This record gives sequence, structure tokens and C-alpha cells, in this order.
Amino acid sequence: MIITFCGHSKCFSNQDDEDRLLKVINELTKGEDAIFYLGGYGGFDKLALECSYKFKQSHPKSKLIYVMPYLEKINDEKRYDESIYPPIENVPLRSAIVKRN
Repeated sequence: MIITFCGHSKCFSNQDDEDRLLKVINELTKGEDAIFYLGGYGGFDKLALECSYKFKQSHPKSKLIYVMPYLEKINDEKRYDESIYPPIENVPLRSAIVKRN
């Protein structure tokens, strides 16, 4: 199963939000492994990474993939299994995240 997330950069989450998102992930996957495509920017992306990472602890064949909007060093690099850069090199920098999404 492939799972990706879209959310606002200014998301302030708490433990209840994390618990709810983990519950949704577990319901969607029905206990199976998953491939997560993650953004890596802003509050919601941090919540998505945290929940995906926790899911992977009990599902080690799952993968966390960072989808890069820019060619750059990756934050939290050790948490991702790999990264990809979609063909958006001709997109203005201010539009890269929107185009990537």
C-alpha cells in the first residue's frame, strides 16, 4: 500500500493528533507493510513523519521516502529509507513545494 500526506505547514499537533493519525494508518494498512511518501516541511509533515516512523518500528518492511522539492541536504535523513526528486528542476523555487505536492 502507498500512503502519502498533505497538510498545512503551520500545524501544531499534540499526542492526541499523533494517536489518531497512527490509528488511521493502522486501519488503512490492515496490518500490512506500507510505502510512505513524505514531504519533510512544516508541522503537518513532521507529524506524518513521526507517525510513519513509529508504524515502521512494528512493520520493518515498510519504507519512508522523502519527496524532495529542492536538491538539498535532507533533514532527519536517518529516518528515511530513500529520497526521490521529481522532475521539477525548471519550476521556480517559490513554487517547488506546490508542484512537488
